[in-house]
Amino acid sequence: MENLTMDRALARLRSNVMKERADGLADLKHLITHNKSSSEMFLFSEVLSDKAYHQIFEALFKVAKLESAALSRSKSSSQKGGATSRLSACADVLRILVGIGIHKLRLKTVKALLDHVTQTLPAPTSGYCEPLVSEYFKVANTILECSAHLEHLSHEEWCDLADFFIQAVKDLVRSPSNATSSLLDGDDGVSISRGRLSRSGTPSVRSASATERLNRSLSRRPRDGQLEAPAESVILCVKHLTSTSNGPVPEKAHIIVDTVIEFLSSSRHSAPVQQAAFSALNSVLSRVCTIDVSLTLRTVSGLIPIIRRLWSIKSSTFKEQMLVPLLLGEPYLPHVIAKNSEEEMTELLNLIDVMREEYCRRHEREQIQIDDLDLTGTTMGFQKEKPFSTQTLRLRFGLRRAESPWSLIYVSASIIATLSRHTIALDDHARTENAKHATKRRKLENPIDSVLQRLRFSTLTDKSYAAQIMCFLFDVVQFESSILLGYIEIILQCVSDKNSSLCSWAMLAITR
Repeated sequence: MENLTMDRALARLRSNVMKERADGLADLKHLITHNKSSSEMFLFSEVLSDKAYHQIFEALFKVAKLESAALSRSKSSSQKGGATSRLSACADVLRILVGIGIHKLRLKTVKALLDHVTQTLPAPTSGYCEPLVSEYFKVANTILECSAHLEHLSHEEWCDLADFFIQAVKDLVRSPSNATSSLLDGDDGVSISRGRLSRSGTPSVRSASATERLNRSLSRRPRDGQLEAPAESVILCVKHLTSTSNGPVPEKAHIIVDTVIEFLSSSRHSAPVQQAAFSALNSVLSRVCTIDVSLTLRTVSGLIPIIRRLWSIKSSTFKEQMLVPLLLGEPYLPHVIAKNSEEEMTELLNLIDVMREEYCRRHEREQIQIDDLDLTGTTMGFQKEKPFSTQTLRLRFGLRRAESPWSLIYVSASIIATLSRHTIALDDHARTENAKHATKRRKLENPIDSVLQRLRFSTLTDKSYAAQIMCFLFDVVQFESSILLGYIEIILQCVSDKNSSLCSWAMLAITR
């Protein structure tokens, strides 16, 4: 390509001739990808200003607009193929440019990019513009990942973006066949119609009537599988929006939580996608868990079967993300269990079993160790509100490795303790009813009894797990003296065990 310059490439991009626009896209991509050692590439990576980037983006916006219109008007397969090819090339170049210059762009350019993505992605007739879907969601992800840009968006602009990407997540899990019923039944969804991040902060879609919003949303439902490829980018966009410190997350908390839980319930995507979804949920919960208790209760209840199903995934980072909502919801466990049916309580016990089985399969160094605990102040009583501490136990400062196993044992013990209290309360109520009506009711098994059974008859790893659970249980449950003596008698059998680790945990448990 002789005499290839940026001015020449931009001139071709601004042409009304399809062939010239296609050549301009090829020239621009060649400049930014194939001449990495040339002065042109140096200009892109080091010198190109925000103003220059904005001019290039405006030229690409024009190409995308013209080619989208050409695609919608095309009759023959050759016309559709040509427009599709040019749109794909345009999206690819835009993604590369945004990746190169994201840290040099000013807010005006960032808003122009987000405007363009949210206005151009929805197709005129149905779903999304196919050639743009994959790369444009990556463009949005790259922009929103930069917190410096995200934090400067106004309240209305943040809400507009949240609406757009929440609807995209909905479209990931809802097929066109059930779109009508979900919306007509009062779904709290949002339209993906051509709203914009206007400078006034008021998108045009907000002035539409409910009927107009419904019609637009129905007409733009995506075809099956259209969002499968960019699924990770879609979820990451929601994650970035919820993680911003000044975003009005509580305002959108209900719709975000409901949508992401629906996605996780039906999702067969890869672990990174599901992990990003959990990260988004955790960001929301951390903002609302103390101000919207009902939402927290509903979220924890909805996530229990999902966490049980996904716990077999090997990623330790993913497991940490799944533990976060259980930790945030731990103070509300009594209320969660009180409202649950017997079937849902069984789900909680199944979750404990799944977590226990996975924990016992871990190498010993991946489990919590006695040496990980700070025992110097056990008689003083630690503040439970401090992270990684109970009334008498505390994780040693700076042990990042031990935080995950500590959290698993702590959450498991909290659930077992809460289930135990609930079981005892149900049995007391049943005895009262039996006395009144002379009927008999099957006594419920106390989950603590199952833990003690493992101390007596299970494998070494199961015994160690049970001893660790008992250490935490004695911190959170006040047992009657007769019951406590029986428990200690069982634990004492492990004090003389040949395994020093089990012996240490048993000794720690009886000193609680």
